This record gives sequence, C-alpha cells and structure tokens, in this order.
Amino acid sequence: MKPNNQIFPVMAQKFFLIVFIIISPCFLYANENDRYQELTFKFSKSNLTVKQAFDEISNLPSVDVVFKGSEPFLDLHLTLPSQTISVKEALKIIQEQAPFDIVFNNNHIIVKKRKLKVSYQLKGDVKDAETKEPLVAASVFMPGSARVFLTDINGEFSRQ
Repeated sequence: MKPNNQIFPVMAQKFFLIVFIIISPCFLYANENDRYQELTFKFSKSNLTVKQAFDEISNLPSVDVVFKGSEPFLDLHLTLPSQTISVKEALKIIQEQAPFDIVFNNNHIIVKKRKLKVSYQLKGDVKDAETKEPLVAASVFMPGSARVFLTDINGEFSRQ
C-alpha cells in the first residue's frame, strides 16, 4: 500500500487555519483596548489637581480611571499643557509630577500609589530672604508627597 503524501499538507493547513482563527481575535482585542490611549482631548485648565485631571480623562468615551479616593497625591496641583494631547501623553505628564504607577487593564486605567524603594534624608534650613534670620515653625513641603515638615527653633528641618 502506497502512503498518501497529500494528507499531511492538508492537515497542516487545517491546523494552522484553526490556530489562526483562535488566536487572531486576541490580537484584535488587544489592539482595540489600546486605542483609548490614543484618544485626544484638551484639559479644561492648565492648573488642576491630580484628581481633577483624572476626572477629565474619565469623561472621555470608553475610558475609566480607577483610583483609591483617599490617596494623598490626588490633591497635588499639576501644570498641564493647553494644547490637545492624547490620553497616553496626558498620563505621562501627570505621572512626571505625581508619585503613582499606572496599570492598563482593558479600557481601565488603574492608578496606584508608587512605593518608593530608595530611602533618603531631607534636611535644610529656612531663613528670611531679607534679614537672613532663621524662620521658626516654617512649613516645608516635599514635592510629590503629602508630608509637611516644620522648622525648629534654629530654622532647620530634617527628615529621613
């Protein structure tokens, strides 16, 4: 009995066709989910808090920004562009000014507090600009944080 050499090519073609049919929707779905990042819009003002900026992004069709409402970085004030930009560009600009990480999940933008891995010490002194006298109990704000430090009797502050 002579083997049929045409069976393998036909089976291979059917196999690859089935695999293509199964896998191709995954690529189409992934591309569809990434399209919202390319949506363009314009912020209503150039000075918004992080929460206000996220709310404006959430107002776009098919975009949902998810965050824990009590995160301290949500109250930070941002400097935003006045021109039309993409959602992806907007998130990058916001992320450069506030300490958070982003996870993309379908049409959801999940915002999480960034965990700092580096320890640092912040210290310095605060003096009156004219008299050069130390300022006692002056408030020192650390950018990207909700922490406020007060100077001591010598106008100095230090935090680790």
